[in-house]
Amino acid sequence: MLFELLAGRKPFTADALGPLLLAIVNQPPPDLRVLRPGVPEPIVAIVERALQKSLDARYQTAATLSSALRAVSGTQ
Repeated sequence: MLFELLAGRKPFTADALGPLLLAIVNQPPPDLRVLRPGVPEPIVAIVERALQKSLDARYQTAATLSSALRAVSGTQ
C-alpha cells in the first residue's frame, strides 16, 4: 500500500491471479526512485525493506514500520 501511495501504482500487475503471484514471488519490485525521483532516500529504503521477499528481512510488525516512518519524518 505504501508503494502504491508513493508511486501511484501497484508494484506488481498482471491480467490474472496466477501471473500476478508469480511476479510477486519471482520479480524484484520496480525501483521507486525511477517512478518518483523526488521521494527521499530514507523513504525509499523503508519501502524496499517492506517489499523484501524474505519474511525475516521485512518489518516484523506494522508498529516497527510505523516507527521507521515516524523517525524519518521527524515525528516521534
